[in-house]
Amino acid sequence: MVPWSEEKQPVSDAAALLNGFLGHLACNTNMFPICFDRWPHVPPNYKKIAWEKTITKKFNVFLDYHHDYCMGSMGKKWKDNRWRLCNYYYHKDRSYEQNLENYPDGLTREQWAGFLQYKLSDKAKKYSEINTRNRAKQTIMHTLGSKSIARTKYDLEQKHGRKFSRGEMWAISHTKKDGNILCEEAREKNDELQAEIEEITSEDEAFETVLGKEHPGRVRGKGYGVVITQMRKRRCTSASSSSAGPSQAEYDALKQELDCLKGKIGEFDSMKAQMASIMQHLNAQQASHISLNEVADMGSPGVRRSSHASYDPNNEGPDPPHQIPPPPPPPQS
Repeated sequence: MVPWSEEKQPVSDAAALLNGFLGHLACNTNMFPICFDRWPHVPPNYKKIAWEKTITKKFNVFLDYHHDYCMGSMGKKWKDNRWRLCNYYYHKDRSYEQNLENYPDGLTREQWAGFLQYKLSDKAKKYSEINTRNRAKQTIMHTLGSKSIARTKYDLEQKHGRKFSRGEMWAISHTKKDGNILCEEAREKNDELQAEIEEITSEDEAFETVLGKEHPGRVRGKGYGVVITQMRKRRCTSASSSSAGPSQAEYDALKQELDCLKGKIGEFDSMKAQMASIMQHLNAQQASHISLNEVADMGSPGVRRSSHASYDPNNEGPDPPHQIPPPPPPPQS
């Protein structure tokens, strides 16, 4: 189970396990040969097999941005592994044939030959010079080691129970374990950055003012997996949702829903009045029925008269129930 941050980066200890596993796959030359020029040129079927048959079987990753992160991370590790092998096994003072025979263990001669052909091409030499110049400009390195900024930020937020800003993470990622800033240049940049953040409401503008424009493939203080276009999209979305009011279509829909609710309330009041009238009518009928029964009970005698007594006006009625008739006279002898 790999938790992901709001910037769509893996965090916690599971992230370290995932990244280590992705590096193991990327360095497997049987799964991803190094003879291709670039990672996008690696056949999609190779990546699909690694994703469906291996990665998703080991980790709970299934969303699109999970896939994008894993593929991008493997691409970076695949590229780094190629040049690590090149720096260790390729020697400029040797001929092509000598370098060809000095191929790494676990790698076929054909793969190594394909890589050397790319390495010695004009295109590769041009990119190598550009990368060398760009690397020389990176004089301020982070001090987190193999732990990513996303994991560090997540652990700090879990520990302190609050959010850590981009400016705070830049300072933390350039501070040594003893609490000192990495170097004097880093100290000066950090002081300028924090001063700009206090004056400017946008951290992104402060970073560009002090450290220059962002590289297309990364964002300072965020770590791998976050690009500048993603940051700008989130800013635009949050700004539009917070400042802009409802559109005319949304207003019309809300008004229609309110009118519908008013109509239902009117129908409910009408039904309530009808129910009250029906209950009043039923109560009146029940009261009338009770009155008629009481009148009938008052006019009825306690003992029913016989039919003979009803026709004989001189008859005083039957004997009371408590009088016992006399016995018949005895027979005469």
